[in-house]
Amino acid sequence: MGVIMLGVASIDIGIRNAFEGTTENIAVTSEVSSIMHHISTNANQATGWAGVTSDPDAAGFVLSGASKLSIRVDDSNPPTPDDLTKDNWHIYDAAIAANSITYCVRPTSNGVCLITDQHLGNGRILTFTPQLLDTQTLVVTISGRFDPSEPGDAITNPGYVLRSVFTSSSMSGG
Repeated sequence: MGVIMLGVASIDIGIRNAFEGTTENIAVTSEVSSIMHHISTNANQATGWAGVTSDPDAAGFVLSGASKLSIRVDDSNPPTPDDLTKDNWHIYDAAIAANSITYCVRPTSNGVCLITDQHLGNGRILTFTPQLLDTQTLVVTISGRFDPSEPGDAITNPGYVLRSVFTSSSMSGG
């Protein structure tokens, strides 16, 4: 009888651990994916002049440092593709101390944010790495862990890495 009870208890513990690991995995995967979706919404609308690398004010994607990404978006209604002065910059910057990414929108005409810095995520972000392959191709990698302050473990502290490539087709030659 004791062996049967031990077997039942072992199965119960195994199921609880599997459920807990699944819940934690879903939480970190959801957080990383939702931030990447936020970035993709703006990256897929990027505008600017293709081939302009010497003038960051005319580019659609601009990197500042290792973890700050600015995306130029023509938020005008109706759109004004030949007038870059009316575009807004959608800015993403790693706030690794808070295990999140800050987001801000500002017009190109001044440095004041239209939307104050928002923290994207719930404190599970480990790294945010934007990279330009060329003036029109952006690669963004985001990694997260259920508890970033603890070592990773597939069941008790799962991690997740998502990498996306964006090619702006809305940029034209200037």
